[in-house]
Amino acid sequence: MRCIGIFIYECLLLYNISMKIKEEIVFKTNGWQAINRIGILNENYHTLILNYRELMNEIVQIQSAQEPFLLLFNNQNLNRYIFNFLASTSALIDSCRNVMSFYKETTIYEHYKQRVDEQFSNNSVAVFIKDLRNYQMHYKIALPCLSKEEIVSFETYELKQYNKWTKLSKEFIEEQGGFIILKPLFESYFKMLEPFYMEIYSMLLEYHKQDFKETIKLAAKINMPIPDIYYQLINK
Repeated sequence: MRCIGIFIYECLLLYNISMKIKEEIVFKTNGWQAINRIGILNENYHTLILNYRELMNEIVQIQSAQEPFLLLFNNQNLNRYIFNFLASTSALIDSCRNVMSFYKETTIYEHYKQRVDEQFSNNSVAVFIKDLRNYQMHYKIALPCLSKEEIVSFETYELKQYNKWTKLSKEFIEEQGGFIILKPLFESYFKMLEPFYMEIYSMLLEYHKQDFKETIKLAAKINMPIPDIYYQLINK
């Protein structure tokens, strides 16, 4: 009886080892690896959206108040929301760069580089946001204030004390006069970044559609369940 038990145990062990090996093969497929990369991009994108909405809602709430100065003076969230928004833009850009490094020598990568050059490299708002992120993280927190019209802003005099602005950022700061109005600044940058990300996302899904199908097929052969996202993506 004991021998039968040992035999069954050994059979189960061999089966589990066999399944483990087969699952590892699925995990190494192009489709599975692509989903992991795209998932990181997607997570950073949704974090950006949440931080953007929090920031916009807070600014609107302050500017709509009967006493905007009092609400801003006693505000405990705005600085954090600005910092989080800037950090999440950096996270999304960095993750895009890391993901696209897997696609060098492809047309997707060439298109990505072209879009970066066209939309961000020489755009004063994009460059200023990048420099502002460095200012906030490595120099000091820029404290929002109210303009004469009681609009949430940064005072340009304070920003000019920093000596590491790039040429485009310096020009942008000068063009704004005494105040940089925050709501249109962050809105315009988000409206650049969002379609840029969505285009990359769509291109990657199309590029890997056949890979997703092959991963589904291989998983089915070994009766391995895989997330529904695979089936959703091949039908897009």
